[in-house]
Amino acid sequence: MWKEVEKHAAGKTLVSPAVTDINWLQQFFQHCNNCRVDHVAVHIYKCNAHQIMAYLKQTWDRFHKPIWLTEFACPHTTSANEQLRLMRELLPLLESAPYVFRYAWFTSRWVFHSHTFVDVLVVSSALCLIVLNIIDLTDASNKKGVGIVRSKNYRCSDESTFNNVHWWYDWQQSPDRMHLRHHCPLNVRSGYVPMVNGKNFERGIHVSNDSHYLLGFNEPDHHEQSNLTVAQATVMWKELEKHAAGKTLVSPAVTNLNWLQQFLQHCHNCRVDHVAVHIYRCDAHQIMTFLKQAWDRFHKPIWLTEFSCPHTTSQNDQLRMMREILPLLESAPYVFRYAWFASRWLKHASDGAWVDISATLIKENTSELSALGHYYNNFMH
Repeated sequence: MWKEVEKHAAGKTLVSPAVTDINWLQQFFQHCNNCRVDHVAVHIYKCNAHQIMAYLKQTWDRFHKPIWLTEFACPHTTSANEQLRLMRELLPLLESAPYVFRYAWFTSRWVFHSHTFVDVLVVSSALCLIVLNIIDLTDASNKKGVGIVRSKNYRCSDESTFNNVHWWYDWQQSPDRMHLRHHCPLNVRSGYVPMVNGKNFERGIHVSNDSHYLLGFNEPDHHEQSNLTVAQATVMWKELEKHAAGKTLVSPAVTNLNWLQQFLQHCHNCRVDHVAVHIYRCDAHQIMTFLKQAWDRFHKPIWLTEFSCPHTTSQNDQLRMMREILPLLESAPYVFRYAWFASRWLKHASDGAWVDISATLIKENTSELSALGHYYNNFMH
């Protein structure tokens, strides 16, 4: 039967049969020769959150594929409080586990009683409000984005791989050129934010009218990037403003706040609605201190358009920092948006790269998210 399913799964992520017995699933993999299974799905009914997480970890250790937990609840109990206790304990654990891709509570409307495996969940209005508040806390982030690297390693699916980010950019005015070069469909995934990089400025400005935002020059304070003096950037900004009517205009993205302050002082009557910064640190609190300094100095909403842990070759270091920083970015009222660096990054610190391949969100030579990428994509505030 699976061979027949595969015929209809071209271009789709194919998820395994959903099982409660992972031994059955292992036998399926052993007997289904050359079968394609991208992710695995499991069900578990326990009232103990740590038992559920242990089961999911066993599944990951055995199959090493992203996990969909497509049914779970506390069985047998007639107590809404018991269900709520499990939910409160388990949801943060599911959110933080990099191997859990998606999960779904069982179920939306269930009206059978305790002689069945799962009892009806009848809650008072107060308990219902608590459950709704929990769900609200795990809503998808409106801040989270990703920088899509354009290189020879780019794949047409790189944008769509991130199905839980609100916005994205590629350091360019439009993704069309890269899509053409790689023979990709020309339709642009929603949430794209163009940037007038600062390099090749003489080629002109051609940004879509559809975008609500426009990002300014990329690191004019760095020689290897757009490399602009304040005076040069001021002249160019006047031209950029002509193409930003009806858009929120975001400052040049800098690592040096002093450069940005000089730019704002010298660019008389210039419009800058938000500010953009980059910072590479392995300490989440150092990053937040830098962002607070930017807010205190400029009092404009902040876009953190590049960040990750530099120099390290350890994905665990990257993941530790990511786990610490994302909740802080979400809770900081002065942070408007943020984007990890980067989608597909294959350089090595051993070769002198500032950021190592350990920071990549997509695995090398595949269209699959790395463990770090799964955590970032799945993170809900």
